[in-house]
Amino acid sequence: MNRTDYILKFKKEKKRFPTATELATAFKISERTALHELSSFRTTKPKPEPKKNKTVSFLRFFLILLSAMAFILSVYFTGSWFIGRFNIFIAGLISLSMVLFMVISPQVSRFISSPIVKFILWISFTIALLFSMGSTIAGQYNRTTEARESNRDTLSVYTEYETNEDEILFQIEETRVEKAIHQQTLEILSQTKEDRIENWQSIATERKYIDKFNEKIDRLTTELKAVRNNKMVELNNGIIEEKRDFYSFISKLTGKEISVIEFIISALPAVFIDLIAALCLNLALFIKEK
Repeated sequence: MNRTDYILKFKKEKKRFPTATELATAFKISERTALHELSSFRTTKPKPEPKKNKTVSFLRFFLILLSAMAFILSVYFTGSWFIGRFNIFIAGLISLSMVLFMVISPQVSRFISSPIVKFILWISFTIALLFSMGSTIAGQYNRTTEARESNRDTLSVYTEYETNEDEILFQIEETRVEKAIHQQTLEILSQTKEDRIENWQSIATERKYIDKFNEKIDRLTTELKAVRNNKMVELNNGIIEEKRDFYSFISKLTGKEISVIEFIISALPAVFIDLIAALCLNLALFIKEK
């Protein structure tokens, strides 16, 4: 125990500073030296504790928050890829352990002194990072593909309704033309009273035709309304014309197939998720207050 620790302990226990004689006896020094030691100790002011930098604390909090969110997303997408090969428990355990190792291994390397062990750790980290990126990309791409396939099915049904709508409109127009012909014939046959008496049988026949055409038009109009309602339902079920147009536009612009464009676009956020999951936590722990 040095003199400073002795004085602090003495003051804590006795509620006072030791005398020069007590300090001289304890350390076998002269009373003059002990008196000088006590004088310098009493006049020395303890250093104030540095104030915490609120900006650094704020940044550290949000870096940890970002890392936690990216960690959850990475585990989710990696697990969704493993689920196709294992049950949900095994898939979740593999993805959790892999992402967790990827996130904490850079911090662990700071406490390892052996170059060989540190090299192995960084190799393992690189493998985990690349595999996690690959499985995250695969999981996210599979989700995107499933959504696209569902959208294509919906679009196929929607296109079928459009075709039916065009056919019904054509039949309505055709029926109206035929009705107009018979309507014109009826007017010619019934211009005068004598004509109506003479052509009463033909007039009755033409009126039957006109009534049938009216019934057909009413039936087709009802079918048209039903088809249009079904089209709106399919639209609300998630047809995303803009998304299809966006992929087509990028495909034409780059000369790549739409499937390649879909893969690249789905890969970008997946890589970003894995990078910030590991990077943000290590930045939060590494950042220092000035």
